[in-house]
Amino acid sequence: SDIRSIKIRSKTQSNGNDDVDRTVTELTIEVAGKKLVYTVDSLSNETKDMLENVFGDRVNVRRW
Repeated sequence: SDIRSIKIRSKTQSNGNDDVDRTVTELTIEVAGKKLVYTVDSLSNETKDMLENVFGDRVNVRRW
């Protein structure tokens, strides 16, 4: 597939006492004419590093 970019954004959020300081990560993958958005409960640094090693400068990691 023709992946143009992968944006990885993470933030810490809390939805009450049961869910204190939970990390949420959004992956936005841009392919020919489409944006695919995935939200996961967490994402390890190893996964981010792997994506950067495979896709190089197409990966943009930031916090929001």
